[in-house]
Amino acid sequence: MKPILTILTTPPAPLLPVRRGPVLGETDDFSYNIVKVPVHIHDLNATLMAQLGIDHTRLTFRSQGRDYRLTDIHGNLVKNMLA
Repeated sequence: MKPILTILTTPPAPLLPVRRGPVLGETDDFSYNIVKVPVHIHDLNATLMAQLGIDHTRLTFRSQGRDYRLTDIHGNLVKNMLA
């Protein structure tokens, strides 16, 4: 009998060296408060969706008779994150 979830039963791929990504902003010593370059979650989502080729202003879902967006009305691209 074949397992239903083959993802969990297959052996993991060999670990390859991964480069650390670029860092934007800075937090305090406890990683609780933002010290430099705060980015709102709506802006982060809009930037990630732009990198995936999705227009965040057109991606909507209907709930209780209203169209909602993942980025609400506040999503702007963060130019510092883009190469």
